[in-house]
Amino acid sequence: MAEQIVAQGGGGTVLSGELVRRQWLTAWQVRQLQDGHTRFRCADYTLLDVLGRGNMGIVYKARHLSNGRVVAFKVMSRRAAASDRQSARFRREIRLARAIRSPHVVRALDSGRIAGRDFLIMEFIRGRTLDWWIGVNRRLPIRWVCECARQVAIGLQHVHESGLIHRDIKPSNIMVSGHALDRRPRVRILDLGLGRFSGQCARGDDLTRDGHTVGTLDYMAPEQLQDNRLVDIRSDIYALGCTLFEALTGRQPFEGRDLGEKILAKLTGEPIPVESFREDAPGELRDLIIQMMCRSPEGRPANPQNVAEAFREFSIREHVNSGREKKSQCDAARHPLPKSIPHSNHFGRQLARTVKMSMARFLCLFARVRFVCWRRLRTSE
Repeated sequence: MAEQIVAQGGGGTVLSGELVRRQWLTAWQVRQLQDGHTRFRCADYTLLDVLGRGNMGIVYKARHLSNGRVVAFKVMSRRAAASDRQSARFRREIRLARAIRSPHVVRALDSGRIAGRDFLIMEFIRGRTLDWWIGVNRRLPIRWVCECARQVAIGLQHVHESGLIHRDIKPSNIMVSGHALDRRPRVRILDLGLGRFSGQCARGDDLTRDGHTVGTLDYMAPEQLQDNRLVDIRSDIYALGCTLFEALTGRQPFEGRDLGEKILAKLTGEPIPVESFREDAPGELRDLIIQMMCRSPEGRPANPQNVAEAFREFSIREHVNSGREKKSQCDAARHPLPKSIPHSNHFGRQLARTVKMSMARFLCLFARVRFVCWRRLRTSE
């Protein structure tokens, strides 16, 4: 294999492709090896790929060394870990995530600390965020969008019943599993990094000081812009209304040439009517979206459960599965998955992965040495 690489003059390209094809390494691991990084182990997990990056840290796709379970591994960045405030926020996210059991909220499986940095283990979800779907399709089908909103509302109800507020509902924090817009998707809420317990919103806390706003402007309720102590679950309902509007129209419900104009529009104006961009939207649905984005919290639906029930008639729903869905949701809430799935042959799998990794590193090193020797031989000739 190494001789083929040298003959083609491709360095390690052919070898890398072969290692990825055989699933001995991932494409991300190959790029890391080419950059000189050879360690993929973190705590009890092997890092496979990068799923996302943020101010707080990095989310990896990872596999447990012993049981082989694939998870999302979120670890604080070194910069964030150096800040007491950021560290406290990350630990709060861990507490919030572990407090919720819902089929429509990403589950926290484990947490810990390594090399002075906290990490959070979450279930790995195959799918795309809602903002990806909006970016690709611009305006999404009404029934598909309403089914996504219905499931988000169910998840928010579970958040509400746990005494929590999310405070950052938006398309990029909504994961959608499914490949067809005419089939029923499965939806989960992501990222509780800005969430907190409702009692803290009333009295404030040291992580969100007076005069500071947290969230994403396009989806923030007026009271969230004015004072974070006024935020409650109805602020999340407002954000869901803005998200629904964007998914249906590809536009924001409040427009402005700059930040100041957008804030003024939210505080004093009315959202753009849905029918301006979607004439096919039913009148009852348009009224529901406007109600969700009411400036006054008192004018919005009282709780997410009411929102979920209102979306039911507009959603993609296979009637034969409606009862089964309720049972599966109840079962998921009462019997969450265990932290690990035992495998009888876990030792053999771990040994096989270790051998494959060692062989991959050896082949890469061998190919590099042969290539250097070949170049020196050509130069001497």
